[in-house]
Amino acid sequence: MTNEKREILEKLAKGDFQRSVLYDLLNGHEIRFSDYMEGTTYYSSYIRSFSNLISRMEKSGLKVEWKPGKLGGFWSSTAKIAN
Repeated sequence: MTNEKREILEKLAKGDFQRSVLYDLLNGHEIRFSDYMEGTTYYSSYIRSFSNLISRMEKSGLKVEWKPGKLGGFWSSTAKIAN
């Protein structure tokens, strides 16, 4: 990971969940939301955390492509950094 990416990671990610998601996004991966959840008990907290991360990323100039899941929700949604 380059120093620039490391700085972005440290600046934008707040917590382990966001750090994992952002790390993979910065390395060019398309992520699936449900792959980062440790359980469904805190589903709404994961959604809020993910939304906050995406918001901070867009405010810092990183464009994010988010595709809702089959039923329009987060569980099977995907995201990637737009080129």
